[in-house]
Amino acid sequence: MNYAIAIPTYNAGALFREVLQAIDEQELKPVQLLLIDSGSVDDTLKIAEAHNAQIVKINNRDFDHGGTRNKCVALLKNEVTHVVFLTQDAVLANKQSIAMLLKAFDDPKVAVAYGRQLPAKNASKIAEHSRLFNYPAQSKYENIKNYADKPSIKTIFSSNSFAAYDRRLFNTLGQFNAPSIMSEDLLFAANAILAGYSVCYQADATVFHSHNYTLKQHFSRYFDTGYSHFINRKLLSNFKAAENEGYKYIVSEFKFLFLSGHMISALFYLPLLTCARYLAFKAGYYANYWPKKMNICLSMNKRFWEK
Repeated sequence: MNYAIAIPTYNAGALFREVLQAIDEQELKPVQLLLIDSGSVDDTLKIAEAHNAQIVKINNRDFDHGGTRNKCVALLKNEVTHVVFLTQDAVLANKQSIAMLLKAFDDPKVAVAYGRQLPAKNASKIAEHSRLFNYPAQSKYENIKNYADKPSIKTIFSSNSFAAYDRRLFNTLGQFNAPSIMSEDLLFAANAILAGYSVCYQADATVFHSHNYTLKQHFSRYFDTGYSHFINRKLLSNFKAAENEGYKYIVSEFKFLFLSGHMISALFYLPLLTCARYLAFKAGYYANYWPKKMNICLSMNKRFWEK
């Protein structure tokens, strides 16, 4: 299998050395390592050059979560059959991470496979729970044939922080939505599932990746999620509402914090965080009613609104 690795970058920081070193150590080598950089002013490009990466530069204002990744696919070598997307802060956990991820494509019906994200060493308890809840130890294949009724939105959960795509199916299914405020990976998975293809979660393919968001950053992320759900409501109506999964997440999060000895966070911070997430999602869902300046202020993806 000829595969490539594609990474969008912007001021990736010192951790990027670990990201590229872990790629170099993979037992299954890529035929191409492609970076699309949107105006880094730190050492990102020097680090990439030291690891023989192909670098494509774009203007910072032209970056788009979906469109930039689509550009990556268009720039792949002809012999590339599969592309692995990584984010600039995702460190492969062992030398077999990529090989284990690509094993999913032994099944020709798999359009996308995503790996297990483990909490980084500095992960907060909130971030740690997020990874444990969303990325369990058991692999699974999701397909529309598995459901007699409308499937849960968890069916189409996918993260291109560490995910592989069949190049032919990626293009056949219309690539990522662009422009995209966020969730381009989830939306592609939705189209794949509805077209009769499979989404595979490979728990044996691991990467270290998590975020210690502040309360404001949580709000901004959920604001963007809400707007993404609004503009893609027709597609997402084929799946059960996100609120159903949200309730399960809150209960699990409370138990995790309480049982791990973080009772103050469970009793005081978590209710505040839950309210912020809910209000942010609703505010994002109805963002078309708010002034543009307000949306720019509330959003994590400010470039989306500035365009």
